[in-house]
Amino acid sequence: MILGKEKTVADQIIELLGNHGAQSVTEILGRCVKINYAVTPQGVYRVLRQLQEQNIVIKQKKRYSLHISWLLDLSFFSDETQKLYLQKEHLNQLIPREPKEKRIWHFTNLLKVMDFTSQLLLSLAASTSKPIALRYTPHAWEAMTDPYKAAHFTKQYLQLVEERYMVVGGQSYLDKYTHAISDAAENDHVYLAHTDEVIEKDRCIAIDIIDDYILSTVLDQTAADAIDTLYSEVHREEDMYLLDIFRVFAQSTKIKLVLKKDNEKARQYRRRFEYLFGPLK
Repeated sequence: MILGKEKTVADQIIELLGNHGAQSVTEILGRCVKINYAVTPQGVYRVLRQLQEQNIVIKQKKRYSLHISWLLDLSFFSDETQKLYLQKEHLNQLIPREPKEKRIWHFTNLLKVMDFTSQLLLSLAASTSKPIALRYTPHAWEAMTDPYKAAHFTKQYLQLVEERYMVVGGQSYLDKYTHAISDAAENDHVYLAHTDEVIEKDRCIAIDIIDDYILSTVLDQTAADAIDTLYSEVHREEDMYLLDIFRVFAQSTKIKLVLKKDNEKARQYRRRFEYLFGPLK
């Protein structure tokens, strides 16, 4: 349920009770319908009963709220799993420790790369004390394929880093659209670059930098061209066909992910970002 990939009605109820506190069934139904129009009153009542039986939700004076004991258990689970996943033994499987050392992974689907990249960046950020994060991407792919997942990752990531500076290598309608729908945060800085301002001339490459670590996502030329074509053909919201967008990002392709510890190269990238943003905090 709460750890699942797809958001169920139970997930929606837990999330809204966590964000808004105690709610009546009418308020819960109203908020759930905004997320999923197929939700019915009977379905909401059924899920609320199940959550009560599992001691996740408690009902008091016709209002539902999260059970404190469940929250305490969840907090313990979160703390313990974070300790486990940030142990040196686990991180050493993902993160190179020696200068110029590399880790390389190969994928055949960009959607799977996004999931793995999120895991990797969160691990890097959590293992470093409030780093400054840099990102260059030809287009903000994540927000187009799964806006909820992208927003959730960004929220977690920005809590772990001091500042994030992101350069998007385009000013198309979709580049501006994905930037406009993103939740603004004080420590998140985004620059939509002109052609002569991009961090990498090669449209196949996206770069993330945290301290001395450089994570490169390298697409094959066919996939990069397909994404550029998609972004160039959408000029207004009416041109956005979600199925076509999903097909582009879900197509089988060759993708290489390279994580390298390289102090000098990281400094070179930082200078390129400072050219656009000024001195980085």
